[in-house]
Amino acid sequence: MSINYKLKLIIAFLVVFGMAYICSSSKDDTKKEQTKEETKKEDTKKEDTKREETKTDDTRRESRGSARIYFCEDVDKDGYPITESSVFNISRSGGYFNFLIRLSDAINCRSVRYEIYKENSSGSEVYNTTIYQDTEKDWVWFYKQVTFYDPGNYNVYVYDCDNNKITTGNVKIKYR
Repeated sequence: MSINYKLKLIIAFLVVFGMAYICSSSKDDTKKEQTKEETKKEDTKKEDTKREETKTDDTRRESRGSARIYFCEDVDKDGYPITESSVFNISRSGGYFNFLIRLSDAINCRSVRYEIYKENSSGSEVYNTTIYQDTEKDWVWFYKQVTFYDPGNYNVYVYDCDNNKITTGNVKIKYR
C-alpha cells in the first residue's frame, strides 16, 4: 500500500467518526432539552388520582442542606405543590401524581434518581423500582410524574448524581 492510500484511508475514518460524534451530540442535546421541558412544564389532568387527606410526609434534613419531597397532584409555575397529600387513591388500572423536590441550594447535578420501596406485610422494605430524571445544575426545585399500579405503603429515597441522599418520603396508595 502506498502512503497516499493509507493517508486517504485514515482521513476517511476520521470523517466518518467525526460525523457520527456530531450527530450523536446533537441528538443527545435535543433529547436533554425535550426532557427538561417535559420535567419543568408537565401540565396534565389528574383524573386518576384523588386527594384523601393532606398532611406532611416524613422527610429529613440531609447533609446537602434542607431538602424536601412533596407528593402532589400538580405543581404550580413557581415550584410549589398543588393538592399535596401523603395518601392517594388510584383506580385498579393505575394512577399518577407528582414527586416534587424543593432544595435550599441548587442541585449541582445533571441527574437524580428516585429509589422506590414498598413495605411488605411485616413492615420490611421490598425494592420496587428506580426512576432517573435529568436535571440542570442550577435547579432548586424539580418534579417527576410517577404512575403507581398497586396499593400499599411506599418509601421514596432521592439521590443526587454523586449518590448522596437528598431526601426521603412516604406515600400510601389505595384503590378507590
